[in-house]
Amino acid sequence: MTTASREDITARRANAAEEEGELQRIRELGLVLVNQLFMASRTMAVHTRDNDATNYAMERLLETVRELIGLLDTVTFIVAEGEAYINDVRIRFEARHYSNLQHVVGLLDLNGVGGLQWTGPPADEELRQLIAGLNLTPDAEGGLARLREFCQEHQIPVGVHAPYVQASAGQGGGGTAGGGGAQGGPAAPETRGTSRYARGLVALRAYAASAAGSGGSALQVTRTVHDLVDLSGRDLDGFLKLHTIQGVEDPLFNHSVNVAALAIAVGRALGLHKVELGELGAAAMFHDVGYVFLAGDQAPDGEHRRAAEDRTVHPVAGAAMLAREKGYGPDRARRIRVALEHHLHVRRPGGYPRLPIETPSVYTRIVQVCDHYDALVAPDPAGGARRIPPARALQQIRSGAGERFDATVIKALVRVLGRYPYGTLVRLDDGRVGVTVSGGRSQEGFARPVVRLLRDAEGQPLDGEIDLLSPEHGGCAVERVLDPQREGIDLGMVFFQEDDVEDEGEGGSGAAGGGGDGDA
Repeated sequence: MTTASREDITARRANAAEEEGELQRIRELGLVLVNQLFMASRTMAVHTRDNDATNYAMERLLETVRELIGLLDTVTFIVAEGEAYINDVRIRFEARHYSNLQHVVGLLDLNGVGGLQWTGPPADEELRQLIAGLNLTPDAEGGLARLREFCQEHQIPVGVHAPYVQASAGQGGGGTAGGGGAQGGPAAPETRGTSRYARGLVALRAYAASAAGSGGSALQVTRTVHDLVDLSGRDLDGFLKLHTIQGVEDPLFNHSVNVAALAIAVGRALGLHKVELGELGAAAMFHDVGYVFLAGDQAPDGEHRRAAEDRTVHPVAGAAMLAREKGYGPDRARRIRVALEHHLHVRRPGGYPRLPIETPSVYTRIVQVCDHYDALVAPDPAGGARRIPPARALQQIRSGAGERFDATVIKALVRVLGRYPYGTLVRLDDGRVGVTVSGGRSQEGFARPVVRLLRDAEGQPLDGEIDLLSPEHGGCAVERVLDPQREGIDLGMVFFQEDDVEDEGEGGSGAAGGGGDGDA
């Protein structure tokens, strides 16, 4: 290793350590902010505004807000489903602080508020007025408008945000940002994976809409990713079902959520821990955000490009769009890098754009494999190339190992999906036709999936599932892979024809579907 290389590595490690130190400080200050909001609210509720106890609580709160602004320029404090965030950084709580968090979450929820935003350091009196406004008799019905009017009347320079996610399925609404006021504190009841998929679509739409203005916030998207990470750890086969959602209404956003779900599963197989899976999933969500940039009037040359031209330009456009976000955080730097690199080949200098780097990042190498796989198995909304069966898509990707794609990542993808990935239409050796509803599972179950039966050898409808690994069905095996389009089978109807109340309350999944570029 040359001296220059050693110096470069040392510098990168130093920068990474510095970034991690600043991120840790943001988390620490976020925790302090919640505790001090709790103390300021409780103190002002029982003491006069000029009481020594009130003064002490407000001074500490003011110091914390000003230090955060010094680090971030713009500070957005958000509560969503019982969690608290500073910008897109989740605040971590120990058990002894949780009651304080519940109080603050409940206070904002009862006012119909999802978060507060400062773009500059507040004055002492302005912060006192804000706490006084929050302590007024809360009324979630119209509380948001009331608090905004209060802040305007008293010239308090703070942004008052609507709730970021719906608190429970029973409250109606479409699951959009700003929908429905929560009824306090704890996180919403567990929802099905399709509901979480729908939240991903909603969050990406909201991000695209806000980013078209003065710069978007990644909070809603990263919150959804955390939900997906939690779900992947409980039921991997059920989680893989999300990747089969396909349609044509929002092909870009559907593709992004599909890639994120698959990347989380692959990252788990590679041994990434929960925090890393969240970072990876968020980066995957934003990998194709450059198309949002190019679809508007802000294309670099001021003109709309043809699709083929967009394809080669969107990585740079996406990185530029993500760089416009306000605030700081190494998570955002990772998202920018994945957006910029996801069409580079592992063996340089292949791919695009032309960048003077030796190899894409680890997160990029995972995302680019998942991106290409989804592009192969999803229908082309423009009516171009037909989707190909998942098993054949895996074969095609394996042919690029070591050149275009990272061979280790491909092995992890194959291990996760198995020989017959979730959603593969198959004919069994006894003539029955079904669709696979399991991943690789184990070495023994790699080529012996669980199959949901659709019809018998004579073409008559069948119900039920069989596990080809079980002794009861061990004599049955997959004979060959079928093309759903040629067989006239809509796998979307097979997997997602039953919606529960929670899904309806979340607004459904939209016309979920694949698409995206992926160089398919």
